[in-house]
Amino acid sequence: MQVQWSSNVIDQEYELDLYKCSVNRPDCSRCMSKVITPSMYECVWCDTSCAYTGTCNNAVDVCGPPEIRNIIPPTIAFDVGMATTHDIIKVSAYNLGLNESNVLSINVNDKPCDIISGSFNLYDQSIMCEAPKCTIDECTDVGVVIISEAGNSTISNKLSYQNPEITNFTPELGIQAGGTTVNINGKLLGTGSHRSVKIGEADCIITSETDTTIICSTTESASEGRANVTVYFGNTTRKSSKMFNITANPMVSLGLSKKSICSGGLEVTIVGENFDAVQDVTMVILQNITENCTIEQNVVVVCKTPRLPSRHCPTSCDEDEAFNADMQVFFDGYVYNMSTFKYVLDPIYFTFDESEHYDDVNDGTLQLLSNTLSLKGKNLKCAGNVEKEVEVKVGGEICKVVSLTEIMLSCTIIQSSFSNELATVTQGNYYVELGKVSLKTTEIWIELGACLGTLVVLVVIVICVLKKRENKAKEGHKKVLLEMDNMVEAVQSQAHEAIAEMALNLDDLEQDLDGHGMPFRGPKEYAMIMMFSAYDARPTEFDANEHIGDGLTEFSRLLMNRDFLLTFVEVINNSNKFSVREKSNFASLLAIEMVVEDKLNYLTSILEALVRRHIEHMVTERKAKQVLRRNEGVTEKLLSNWVCLCMYSHLQEHNARPLYLMYQAIRCYVNKGAVDAITHHSQHSLSLNTLLSVKSLYEEITLEVINSEDGSTLRVKVLSCDTINQAKEKILDALFKNKPYSKRRPARDVDLDWQHGAAGHLVLRDLDNTSKVNGNKKQLNTLEHFKIKSGYRIALVPKQKEANVRISQDISGLNGLENLAFNGGAFDPESVIYADEIDLELGSAVYHLVDEPEENAGGKVKQKKRKIDELSFPRVLSTKQTILEYVQTMFQSILQPASDSHSLPLAIQYMFDLLDREQRKHKVGQDVLKAWKNQSLCERFWVTVINNPENLFDIPKTHQVKDALSVISNAFTDSCSTNQLHYSKHTDAHRLLFAKEIPTYRNLVDSFYKSIQNMRELDHMEMERQMKETSNKFQSIFSKKSILGHLYSYAKSCNTELSKAVENDDSCSRSRIGFRLEQIPSMMGT
Repeated sequence: MQVQWSSNVIDQEYELDLYKCSVNRPDCSRCMSKVITPSMYECVWCDTSCAYTGTCNNAVDVCGPPEIRNIIPPTIAFDVGMATTHDIIKVSAYNLGLNESNVLSINVNDKPCDIISGSFNLYDQSIMCEAPKCTIDECTDVGVVIISEAGNSTISNKLSYQNPEITNFTPELGIQAGGTTVNINGKLLGTGSHRSVKIGEADCIITSETDTTIICSTTESASEGRANVTVYFGNTTRKSSKMFNITANPMVSLGLSKKSICSGGLEVTIVGENFDAVQDVTMVILQNITENCTIEQNVVVVCKTPRLPSRHCPTSCDEDEAFNADMQVFFDGYVYNMSTFKYVLDPIYFTFDESEHYDDVNDGTLQLLSNTLSLKGKNLKCAGNVEKEVEVKVGGEICKVVSLTEIMLSCTIIQSSFSNELATVTQGNYYVELGKVSLKTTEIWIELGACLGTLVVLVVIVICVLKKRENKAKEGHKKVLLEMDNMVEAVQSQAHEAIAEMALNLDDLEQDLDGHGMPFRGPKEYAMIMMFSAYDARPTEFDANEHIGDGLTEFSRLLMNRDFLLTFVEVINNSNKFSVREKSNFASLLAIEMVVEDKLNYLTSILEALVRRHIEHMVTERKAKQVLRRNEGVTEKLLSNWVCLCMYSHLQEHNARPLYLMYQAIRCYVNKGAVDAITHHSQHSLSLNTLLSVKSLYEEITLEVINSEDGSTLRVKVLSCDTINQAKEKILDALFKNKPYSKRRPARDVDLDWQHGAAGHLVLRDLDNTSKVNGNKKQLNTLEHFKIKSGYRIALVPKQKEANVRISQDISGLNGLENLAFNGGAFDPESVIYADEIDLELGSAVYHLVDEPEENAGGKVKQKKRKIDELSFPRVLSTKQTILEYVQTMFQSILQPASDSHSLPLAIQYMFDLLDREQRKHKVGQDVLKAWKNQSLCERFWVTVINNPENLFDIPKTHQVKDALSVISNAFTDSCSTNQLHYSKHTDAHRLLFAKEIPTYRNLVDSFYKSIQNMRELDHMEMERQMKETSNKFQSIFSKKSILGHLYSYAKSCNTELSKAVENDDSCSRSRIGFRLEQIPSMMGT
């Protein structure tokens, strides 16, 4: 090899510096620089390139003018008067010079671009300067000029001024700890040399950016509140037109699970507040094993436990062997440290090919004789009661789990027939395929011989048709139940959120119950409402100084005569002079008279005789099942009153709390959704009849309510769609929680006063001159109408005859009411015109959420047909699932079996013993006996109590709660029914709601009745003592003179029939009852 340099051949070892003048010297300035090109290289600028002096015949001594080649950044933002300095631009050029002094000046659009001292770069021939401020009008076409010692250079297409704009950002809120990903949208967002974002004073770290979008992650803020979103384009800024809301960090109050299997995937429900501002929730164990969570509402987060590495998994199910994991939950930038979380061993389900565990396995397929599948295994309940977490499928269809123990799981297969279907078990992330299952089939019908003839064939055909119809009905029944299960699954997560949020709301209420008790009615109110609320003849209050004349005293003695009283009742019962209502009124007066006389035991014996006669009559008439069913006679109503009196103490001690909590749960959930103040239809309804037909958009608002007594504030949650009156009711509910409704001030007697400090205040009303008008109707004002937001201060003030007459004139700081009573910043108290009290029950000239249609030509209001469909029924079902726990607790308290630890009033045992004896005497079936017991207690008393909790408590009863209670009471009635229930697509929707739970409730009813039947023999002395205690509760309440006067008016009205009946009764004749009855008018002076 040879190395040749020009004409010289180098063939020996030399130390050489090989160079080429043109390399890295693209312009004259760099070629002539002694720094970049040392003189030892003998390079010169030769025409258009840097070359070795020995090869150049046309070398120059002085470089030409500069030539601008690039400007960075190519765009800068127009000035909007906020920046103290402007963007720095870097100008690159050929032949810029040998040092900074060679560049005399730089102009941008004839404005000086101040050169940054020390910014000259010889190697890349660039220099930096501070771009001049420029408005939109000044800098439409931008030209850049470099003035140097060697000459000038101009360029007009390398730099442009732009007007970046923020059009929107999402989300609009985030937590104080940061970590919220904010998407900023706009135009020309790539403007400038660099961009940064601040929210308030805190940085928002940019993670991605384009010309239309900037994505950044918030950092921790110093405080809560509203803050500007500011984007920095170099040194120029743009602010968003709306504010970002920095909210409080999440506050966790409850974690509803503390265990998981090693495979993870089990649900952990976290309950707290302020979750609505959180974007991402992640559960972390062992610092780096994560699982994403789901925010299901403002107060509920549902996480799936992460999978635990096998090296940490315990080897046995012992509690001491569990692996304790430190678990953290990341709410964006906020970290919540959960208490120690236990990981336990995964369950082990034996597969069907393990023949030692299953008896009837054929070729790996488990043969079943019924639809019940029993799976065997071990450690199945290591993680506790996880029935809801275990999912068994057969052929892809759910097998409903009915029981779970440590070694066995039983489930019911929905399909009526199945063959070689794969069975699987899933529990969180744990999954196992067990093998295939088949249902054994037996031949029901054997082919008949021709010798049996045509008649037998016809019989078989008829039987087959009937069987087919029966199977079709069963299939329809199963199909409806399956559809119900599917609907329950679909609404479960939504209900789960509502349940958790409602649990928080009711938790405070329960604590308050423990301290102050419930507004349970006293004996007087209870008796008046339960026994006299619908009647005209009512007893007056007790008067210790009242004088009962001789006539009424004698009549009172007659009532204490058993023969006369039975005859008197019989006459009233059979008389056509009295309506059903008047007969019931008589029964109430008679019952309360016996209590006032302290003769409840005597009334019990009278009632027993009347019931026996009633049963005898009904059985003779072949109407055994209709015993006590109707309330048309004195006997039935007298039984109702007797049970009502005997159950008072038991109600107060055992049933009041669950009934009150169920009522509050319904009311709480209804108030969480929109309610139309006129139609009373609600978003959260248990009845299709009162389900809100339109989807109303609203948001939850937290008001700061000022307590007028001590000046303290109370946070009350309302809805933006609430009318002013609805908001007042919710505020009063919060102020007078668990207090008697009748003792608090009615909403109509107070005004809602919106206070805004020095800015003034405004009385809000349902109707004023700002109300929206639709045709000839006005829409009721809502909080949204007045633009009320969370955090606004509200006070309840006495009703003003003339609203706003003393309101501050300074309202400069009060936003959002431009359309109301303000003009140029001054308040005109005459400009808001308030309507008088509105009769919302009429609703003819106003509407709230739904504008009901006008009357049609025929004069009838057109009604929208409500039907069961995939839109309306699931909404009702979701409400049912939300309150189900409270309904079940209430049912369980009513039907709790009698035991040593839970005693029932002996009066109930007495009545049921009587019915048992009558059943044996008349030899009727058990279904008839159960019907009698239902009619005497459950349907006669408990259905009334469930339907009307206001009879027991001093509480309001809204239309929505009333309809919900009606549905629940119907479910209770179905639970007591002796008839077999069948469901089809034609079944009433309200009966379908509790179809899944009815079998369980029926078992409770049967157990309850059985427990009473098994009670020890009735102690009559103890029975008399209990009756005495009951009477004492109602003493000194009612006027005996008033009661006797009303009862005597009945005797006087049917005097002829009563006298004749007394004469015809041998016992009454012997006691001269007729004569004594005739003397009473003269004794009374009439």
